[in-house]
Amino acid sequence: MEIRAVPGLRSEHDIEAWLSKDMQTIIVDADTYMQDLFHARLRFTLAHEIGHCELHSDFYREAIFKTSEDFIKYRGEMDEGELLWIARHANEFAGRLLVPVEPLYEMVEGLKPRIEILRKKVGNSGLDELDVDVRLRDAVATTLSQRFNVLPSVISNRLRVEKIKL
Repeated sequence: MEIRAVPGLRSEHDIEAWLSKDMQTIIVDADTYMQDLFHARLRFTLAHEIGHCELHSDFYREAIFKTSEDFIKYRGEMDEGELLWIARHANEFAGRLLVPVEPLYEMVEGLKPRIEILRKKVGNSGLDELDVDVRLRDAVATTLSQRFNVLPSVISNRLRVEKIKL
């Protein structure tokens, strides 16, 4: 599979990346993704597009597009609900690929002593239990995001989907 960086993809077409119809090329925005700052986001985007390849090959075989403009037009004509479902499906694939459940559980278990200390500190600040849980999840997500080389939001989502208690 080829990864092709195209300048202006985001600024001109408001898309970060797309998978070619033949599912052999992932086209990404060069202006954004060729910066080291966006390395973790690029990894997720590539995994997301691979998810489309693995999960939505029928969609790509039936689709009629070749260029970024064609893709945007085709996507714009799709049912909003179907488009949202396809994107969520690919996001879930990417999250599971980049943050497998077993290593995630193991790393959370390794953080349990620190989580308990933080729970006491945050709990004594007068926040309600839901706010404490959100702050704990954010802190764990930030720590583990560096270990998995993904954005904290990916870890946070995986913790939520897997119902991992902190």
